[in-house]
Amino acid sequence: MRNHIAKTLVPLLQIWLYASRGDGSFEKRYGELCEILGIREYFQISRIREQLGPSLDELTVHGYLSDWAAEKTADSTAFKIVFRHGEKFHRDRQGRLAQQESAGIPAGHPRRRPLPPPVAKSDTDPGLVEELTKRGVGEGGARKLLAKLPSDRPLRELLEWGDEEIARQQGRIKNPAGFYIRLVEEHSSPPPTFESSATRNARQRAEFLQQKASENAKAIAEEEERRRRVLGERRLAVLTPDQRARLALRIESAMNPADPATSQGRLENPFRETVIRNRMIRHLAEQPMELLVVPQLNLHPDSRWEATIVLLLELQRKLNGLPETGRLTGRFSNLPLDAAKAA
Repeated sequence: MRNHIAKTLVPLLQIWLYASRGDGSFEKRYGELCEILGIREYFQISRIREQLGPSLDELTVHGYLSDWAAEKTADSTAFKIVFRHGEKFHRDRQGRLAQQESAGIPAGHPRRRPLPPPVAKSDTDPGLVEELTKRGVGEGGARKLLAKLPSDRPLRELLEWGDEEIARQQGRIKNPAGFYIRLVEEHSSPPPTFESSATRNARQRAEFLQQKASENAKAIAEEEERRRRVLGERRLAVLTPDQRARLALRIESAMNPADPATSQGRLENPFRETVIRNRMIRHLAEQPMELLVVPQLNLHPDSRWEATIVLLLELQRKLNGLPETGRLTGRFSNLPLDAAKAA
């Protein structure tokens, strides 16, 4: 025991708790307790809790008490302290009775004291009990504390807030276990500025998923741009020199006259041809297949349409990135595919 009041109360509690073993709690007027302990008497409930809290919390941690409370008396003229039996009291009682039995003291003998009623186990969350016990709260005190708290109280968030406060106080909180107990009793939730580990993990996961979605969208856009450029370059490659020159002129005339890449007097600009070519590729990639011109072939009028259809099929395969068949079919098999590449 570190607190002087707690050390003084231990032998007194052994008497008081035994006397009230059938009730499960013992009440003592605060004024009388101050006289016994030789301490100053306060008349504000907050000052009373501040005065006795560290010592009674320490007794709760060690199992002498399962809980305690500072309340007004029934007539509201004074204050009282309520002590509730802890597991250590019951364990000590069991130990003494076992010693009596081993010493041969028969049941009913004046020296043979009756066993206290069994303490019913609560259906508290074992995970929360563990969270409290690893912070210094006794298991019995933790179960009692959890049994009386509202089920919707965010205890893990409150305990994490307590961890943060204890770290921030840098050793000024002398009784961390008692601090945790008061924290979960007196606060329904952490302050709005506090971010729990669950909230932080959810936020970080949402940010990660958002970043991945952005990266995926960027990759898809880049792949689409690459595909369109390949398509545009293929279409540009099959244009005749005349078609390419007319398209370049049209692209250049549609550009902004103030553009330094193509403006009058700057035809020597080294980027001019690159800019125009890139815009031609983009323009061709955006055009539907049927807008491309297939040149006239010197074929007999009776076979020209049939040959044109065959060439268009081959050309469509090439522009769509499919492998060529390598030959024309039917009676046009002797017609070279170089004719189609000029379209």
